[in-house]
Amino acid sequence: MNLFETDTFANDLNYIFESAGTDVLINEISCRVLISNKNISEFEERYIHSLQELNRGELINYQDNHYLIISESITKRGNKFKALMRHCNSSIEIATEPTQVLIGYDYRGAPIYETVPGELLLIPAIVDSKSFSVDTNQAINLVNNQITVTVQDNEDTRGLAINDVFVVNEQNRKLINVDKTKNGLLIFTCELSV
Repeated sequence: MNLFETDTFANDLNYIFESAGTDVLINEISCRVLISNKNISEFEERYIHSLQELNRGELINYQDNHYLIISESITKRGNKFKALMRHCNSSIEIATEPTQVLIGYDYRGAPIYETVPGELLLIPAIVDSKSFSVDTNQAINLVNNQITVTVQDNEDTRGLAINDVFVVNEQNRKLINVDKTKNGLLIFTCELSV
């Protein structure tokens, strides 16, 4: 018999989430979760506990700050899901493609178009000047003027390609590598662009 899979335990867990939980937005959908602190470190990282499934790469809005879930959370632990989320310390600015809008016709009946600039998308990101090794959990310094930018894998970020330039921390950065090995996340290596 598993003590953590009884109806009484499930009711108690629901009560804890209702009474001690906090409302957050997970990918813009409201959800009741528990947030607990991790050890104090160089980065703002917290554990998030939920009765609903949590996936790596989900964007959390907690106390008007953005966090990305950076760990896998495939199975329940004690009838709940638990994952590690890290504060998005920056955002990247991506301009969408400009569009042509018909504004009228000339005296011969030929259409006249006006170019409307694309929207400016601000995408929450984790920006760092170090890369971490999976084997040793040690930081590896990147080449001068290179940074890693970790973002949610979504339609907007998937559209970025090698040699694209976007703004990070008020500097133009050129995308030189895309790491897709962590489901839900895209990890860009970028260098300064002139």
